[in-house]
Amino acid sequence: MIKGNKAKMTGVFIFMLIAFVVSAYPFYAMIINATSTNKEIFSGIPRFLPGSNLVSNFKALNERIPIVQNLINSIFVSFVSTSLQVLICALSGFAFAKFNFKGKNVLFIIIMATMMIPGQVTLIPLFILMAKFGWIDTYSAVILPSLVNAFGVFFMRQNMLNFRTEII
Repeated sequence: MIKGNKAKMTGVFIFMLIAFVVSAYPFYAMIINATSTNKEIFSGIPRFLPGSNLVSNFKALNERIPIVQNLINSIFVSFVSTSLQVLICALSGFAFAKFNFKGKNVLFIIIMATMMIPGQVTLIPLFILMAKFGWIDTYSAVILPSLVNAFGVFFMRQNMLNFRTEII
């Protein structure tokens, strides 16, 4: 190995080690603070070892916020949304890749054009629509708007174009 290359790799390794420590420290501090009392947290002295209040802190948190129910809700919504999105995008991508129908190209261009609309622009109209449907505070209001996205359709179409029609 060349000496210059070894020194360069050592420099890169040191830089990456410093970047890791800087980016991982907030997570470490969050875990340490989760086990400490308020007095220990706000004392200004950084702690490096976990405290003994982990169980009592999580009991207090669970009294204020139903953390387990929120976790179950998140898992349910993410699983259902992801499963249905993969299914619907795969079906539509297959249709755009393998079937010839009237207006196929125009419809695909319209779907691709929706990628230029920022998500923030649709938040208020989407909220109004969900309110009119009576879906406020329901799973449907979170899951249904995310079922189809243009990138998923495009990605699946491009993937399906790689398969020869004779295989089907």
